[in-house]
Amino acid sequence: MAVKTWTNGAGTGNWGTAANWSPAAIPVHNVDSVEIPATTSGNISLGLDQSAVNLLGCHVHKGFKGNIGAASDPLRISADLFVYEGDGDLYLQAESDTGLAIDRLIINTDNTAHEIPLTISGSAFTLIEIVKGSASYGGVTALVELDISYRDIPSTDAYFRLHSGAAVSGLLVKNAGILEIETSSTVSTFRQSGGLTIVNGVSPFTTYHQTGGVVQFTGVVGAGDILGTALLQGGMLDYSQIASTVALGIVVEYPGFEILANGRGTYTSRRIVGAE
Repeated sequence: MAVKTWTNGAGTGNWGTAANWSPAAIPVHNVDSVEIPATTSGNISLGLDQSAVNLLGCHVHKGFKGNIGAASDPLRISADLFVYEGDGDLYLQAESDTGLAIDRLIINTDNTAHEIPLTISGSAFTLIEIVKGSASYGGVTALVELDISYRDIPSTDAYFRLHSGAAVSGLLVKNAGILEIETSSTVSTFRQSGGLTIVNGVSPFTTYHQTGGVVQFTGVVGAGDILGTALLQGGMLDYSQIASTVALGIVVEYPGFEILANGRGTYTSRRIVGAE
């Protein structure tokens, strides 16, 4: 593995200019790892279609204040690992002519005001970890795993929006912060130990495990169980704002778990531990 460090030595902000890298060569597919240090200034705004390149790693360091890409022109690339700790705005599209993906994306930024839009074309994100910061995903290809503030010290400054029609085909783990799930999104396995999750409309869950925090349903809920198969051990489930009667599914509930329902809940089956 070779390391290429962004210097913006040519002053052009062009990813595709050799003189903007040290050593002076554009990062190479399946060979290079990229470092974007705090000491470098300026935006990276040109040469962003790197869809033929898979990086072994890319690390945007804390203190780098430049923006990478734009809403109409994101950085198009794939990588084994992409770590974003920069203070500027990031626009990132997982895209590869070779069908590769961004296998692991870690977002840990103090720039919580900017919601990083994650998109795809021809590939996908396999694992997204939000340590601190704000991001959203609206792709038609399902995420395999999404971790929100999944660390020893959970951050309340983690936010993620799953846009309408998006999906998590595997595990969604949430320890803190805020998760917003829009209408018609789907989640296979959901685990929450803290923070707030807002579900806007139709339930997305197949398997549900809650040990803390609040999950709140709003909007219109269609037919079907909103939780699927659920283990409710701690925290609060709030579906009091939904006008119609709600089907919860197959539920195992522990004493002390709070449900705000206004009496409008039905169960395929319900077992309260200790009440047998």
